[in-house]
Amino acid sequence: MVSFAGPKPATLTFGHPIISGIGGVGFEQGLRVDPSNPNRLYTSVPGSLSSDTSWIWHSLDGGKTFKWVVGATALEGKVTTCFGGGDTETGVDSAGHLYFADLTLANFSTSRSDDHGATFTCTVSDPNGDGKYEVNGLSSANMPQLDITNSSVSLLTKAPCSTGAPCYQVVMKLNNLSFAPTTAQDPDLDLVWLTQWFVPSTTDPNGGKNFFVYAESFNGAPLQCFAGENAEQLVGGGVTLTYPGATQLPAANCRSVTGHNGTITIDVPLSNVNEPGAIDNRLHEVTPSTMTLQQPANTVPPVFGIGGSLFNLIDVAEGYTFNPGGR
Repeated sequence: MVSFAGPKPATLTFGHPIISGIGGVGFEQGLRVDPSNPNRLYTSVPGSLSSDTSWIWHSLDGGKTFKWVVGATALEGKVTTCFGGGDTETGVDSAGHLYFADLTLANFSTSRSDDHGATFTCTVSDPNGDGKYEVNGLSSANMPQLDITNSSVSLLTKAPCSTGAPCYQVVMKLNNLSFAPTTAQDPDLDLVWLTQWFVPSTTDPNGGKNFFVYAESFNGAPLQCFAGENAEQLVGGGVTLTYPGATQLPAANCRSVTGHNGTITIDVPLSNVNEPGAIDNRLHEVTPSTMTLQQPANTVPPVFGIGGSLFNLIDVAEGYTFNPGGR
């Protein structure tokens, strides 16, 4: 038997440790390398559910040093205005787009950055199968065309809008989008896909305005989109909110993709949803919902804030805050 002595393996060593950040109570830190640039690394850590805060750092020198991504607010707030704080996960695709998921008490939120963490677009997911007509203690089968699965808002400065006349682009994803009413479960023929938000104001006597945009189809008719602000209907001894569209948006600003994971995209000019004296440029409590009505939502025009049509709420997703600056 002949044996040969191979070279002795080198002693295992570790490089100088680099601290990328200390914060939060989770300490479940993850590391991701950007496939488009191996010198760009990302790491994230959750704060806590009670703080609703998580953070992301990046390295531009292959891990020698780490700093907050540009969109982060160091030790004061999270990198995006999505809800979260429970657990974090980052991902980077081959084009260098950064993705960030954060766990919340009810679900999880996701966001995407196309500029390496300088700004983020927040999206909120919603469980499948909860788009139901509920009345008198009974619940129908799921109506997939009204079953929200995801919602997002972004700032749009290209066609059909522009840098000089920007829009909010509001996107809602549905389980299986069609315009046909499901009369076996819900007798109402008018289908509405609505997203609303609140803009607090220091000069508005009501404290601000509750704006909304919605897409609507009556008995399977082509989609129409509207913008406006909420009104009220007197019901018994109280009031209920209604959502009568005041401004119809052009067809180019009202688009849809039907079928499984279909989407409705509404581009609303900022000039249509402007509130003087707004405390900031954020859209607060962005809340997507779907509903059905017996008649179009603006059949009863509001007079001094009273009007609109009553509706059945079919599905509603978790609210979030949209920050155009990503900070």
